[in-house]
Amino acid sequence: MDFMDAYRRIYASWLGKCIGVRLGSPIENWTWEQIRKTYAPIHGYTTDYGQYAADDDLNGPLFFVRAMEDHTIEEVTPEDMGSNMLNVVAPLHGFYWWGGPGIATEHTAYANLQNGIKAPASGSAAVNGKTIAEQIGGQIFSDCWGFLSLGNPEEAADLAAKMSSVTHDLDGIEGGRFVAACIALAWHLHDARTIIEESRKYLCPKSTYTALINEFLAFHEAHPEDAQACLDYIHAHHGYDKYEGVCHILPNTAIMLYGMLYGRNDFNETMRLIAEAGCDTDCNLGNVGAIMGMMLGLEGIDEKWILPFNDILLSSSALGARNIDTISGTALYFTKLDMKLHHLPAEEVSPFALPYATHGFRAETNADHAVHTDARHGALRLIIDRLLAGESFRIWKTTYFRAEDVYDVRYEPQFTGLLEPGDTVEFTISTPDNLPLYFTPYIKDHDGKITAGEKARAGTVCWTVPDGALPLLETGLIVECTEYIERTLFNITDFRIIKHPSATIDFTKTTIEDWGTDIGLVHRYGLSNLVIHEGQAHKAEEGVLLDPHSAINFSGPDTLYRSAQLKVKAGTETDLLFSWTYRGVRRHDGLRIHGSRASLYHRWDDDETETILGSFPAAGDMLTLGYDGDTVAVNGCSFPIPEFKNNRGALLVKNLSETPLCIVECTYRG
Repeated sequence: MDFMDAYRRIYASWLGKCIGVRLGSPIENWTWEQIRKTYAPIHGYTTDYGQYAADDDLNGPLFFVRAMEDHTIEEVTPEDMGSNMLNVVAPLHGFYWWGGPGIATEHTAYANLQNGIKAPASGSAAVNGKTIAEQIGGQIFSDCWGFLSLGNPEEAADLAAKMSSVTHDLDGIEGGRFVAACIALAWHLHDARTIIEESRKYLCPKSTYTALINEFLAFHEAHPEDAQACLDYIHAHHGYDKYEGVCHILPNTAIMLYGMLYGRNDFNETMRLIAEAGCDTDCNLGNVGAIMGMMLGLEGIDEKWILPFNDILLSSSALGARNIDTISGTALYFTKLDMKLHHLPAEEVSPFALPYATHGFRAETNADHAVHTDARHGALRLIIDRLLAGESFRIWKTTYFRAEDVYDVRYEPQFTGLLEPGDTVEFTISTPDNLPLYFTPYIKDHDGKITAGEKARAGTVCWTVPDGALPLLETGLIVECTEYIERTLFNITDFRIIKHPSATIDFTKTTIEDWGTDIGLVHRYGLSNLVIHEGQAHKAEEGVLLDPHSAINFSGPDTLYRSAQLKVKAGTETDLLFSWTYRGVRRHDGLRIHGSRASLYHRWDDDETETILGSFPAAGDMLTLGYDGDTVAVNGCSFPIPEFKNNRGALLVKNLSETPLCIVECTYRG
């Protein structure tokens, strides 16, 4: 299959997923009566989110596919997928609804995995009971397997079944197979009813899930024009009151089938029907949005759904710098992984290659410099209505999101900045009319200070980022005009951040971020430019105080660190881990300090090894750890180490002791 065709199809499907989740989020778990009383008819987003934040429905597909980076389609197992889940999901932080074992299915399965119950037993009805096993999560995270199938429904359904079995069983697994198979079928079929009919070939014919599909196909055949009769039928026969558990899969599947069968193969009408039907709206709209996006393509989705995203996708995984991304960029990740798994060539493409792929850029505009962005033609167009001589305006991309920058933080997003001192920003700019413009790269730091580079004309504009108060909030271009121009444009055809950071984090300057209440109504606080992925950390006068058995990560996520130095204040019973290869909760190497002994530490899932290096001298309550390629040092005492095999990642500090420790400073070069 042609790479760009696959990219465009996956992008449209992923956009459909994002749209459905965003539309359904503010009315999640409302009844249809409440929705009709307030918002119906629904022809657009009911809530102006501004910058939409993380959601579990998007976290799952985006991070569960990372299991396939290390495995083939044929040999990957549920156990592999369970190990990946433990690595990318921070325990009790973000990503999921942590409603408690025995209540929330994903929390139950996660606890099982932590306690050594491997997948698929971790999600089985035999271990967790039928009610937990058949809640909705089996299908809401399964869109990604349809993306990775290149239109092969059997392959998509099998991958979805493996991942669904990590957390679910029975109809919970059937739901995963259904969603993935529908998306795979939609690569080639263009009728929703036909897709539903064909999907049954990839489900267990004797399952309750398949029986439900047959029931609704028959109802639709008998009442092909009466959508209200179908919705009434759902409430009478398949409401939540007919099933056990917090959020059973079958009532929501009934609503998905209703929307697809009566939506007339139209994206807007399908979204309206499902949104107004109530129940788990974001889940149902997200799954069907992905199916419809694949079936209809970009041409079938109105701009009104797409433009509010500005191509930005925020997540809440255990890996900080992966939590700021773009919809087009993550679709490109899916596509490249797809090509790798199917032994097909991938291509390098511009971040603006597909329509609406703004890469998060915005333009400053006012009456004197009216400028608009347009990303529908293979480049980021800056359309100038008029620009006075001597006037300037900014084009920028946010590289770090604070709590006040986003609307809904129920799933506890935490970020580390995309941009750091020492990195290079590179813009490729063309001016078709040889416009009298100058372009100056700049950054805005955490204190709001703007630092600019040197002016340049169109072409390739490169700049190495100088020091600034971390995290750096944005980067972009200051565009200046030397004479009046109007009714014209210029293009940014490429943009890159080339990572080779050279930075120092002074933890005494870390700020507290109030993230409000999460999905379980627990009030959450974060710390700027850090991800607290285990336990808790707090701001203190001397730095960041890390609780016992707690961990933070920062910088990264795929940096090759040439050197790193950490300063901490700790007692004589210190037990800490400092890693410069953090790739997740259960995948990192580094230096462990236990009392006065230094060891080299390695962890990859359940494989943990430790090699003693030796003892080091005490230096009061201040401990200085260093890494420099083939050497580590503790309080000035050096130890040679072998080269790490997997030496890209982020930075990690983990407190393994029973007492708090204070992180004072970290200097690193990559």
